Amino acid sequence: MTYPDPTLFGHDPWWLILAKALGVFVFLLLTVLAAILIERKVLGRMQMRPGPNRVGPSAYCSLLPTASNSPSRRA
Repeated sequence: MTYPDPTLFGHDPWWLILAKALGVFVFLLLTVLAAILIERKVLGRMQMRPGPNRVGPSAYCSLLPTASNSPSRRA
């Protein structure tokens, strides 16, 4: 069995590093937005409030300011 050359580790082109970083960033961003939406739906159901599907599409517009404000609130 031949093993890969360990000296080639970390020698990716700049565009591949950028693509990987962008992919991780987009994945984390979408995961946080989905977690916020799920949390709102669960808490709304627990408190018997109408969710965004009954209020209208304007309820989804408040999701982005909440996500952008969330890291600054925790600091």
